[in-house]
Amino acid sequence: VSGDAYRFTHPLMQEAVYETLSFKQRQNWHTAIGDLFASDPSFQEKHLSIAAYHYLRGKNERKASEFGRRAGDRARQHREYAAATEFYQQVLSLSKAPAVEKCQCAENLGDVWMIQGEYESASKDYEQAVKLGSEEAAGKLAILKRDITRLSQGGFSDTLNHWAEGTRAWI
Repeated sequence: VSGDAYRFTHPLMQEAVYETLSFKQRQNWHTAIGDLFASDPSFQEKHLSIAAYHYLRGKNERKASEFGRRAGDRARQHREYAAATEFYQQVLSLSKAPAVEKCQCAENLGDVWMIQGEYESASKDYEQAVKLGSEEAAGKLAILKRDITRLSQGGFSDTLNHWAEGTRAWI
């Protein structure tokens, strides 16, 4: 015990205890641990990835997708692009994740690819976000592909309008 944290003295001891639990017990415990991290907002912001991990192992796809997306957003804000990519891809792989979370993850993953100059990957993820209903991703895709027809139609968000104008001028 260290403060209010419990730790195993050896990884093999942890594994031995874990292996004695049934699959359902493991799921329940992972979900309970995720709930513990999620219940304290000040704690949760520091440990989004831990909550996402436990919800994923607990098979709570709704919460796993929410915390996974938020952990990806946090990693992206800190320029930890590999971690952000991993979190977003985990959410996108969940079959029962809410469409709104998948949509945001696809668009955010496209943004990460764009930052890194991976334009083909960005295009694929923006296309996925468009299929899930993102107008913002449609604008980003038009800019990326230099789609003069779409760029001429306007209707871009304030954030994208400058990029769209610059792309039109460049074309």
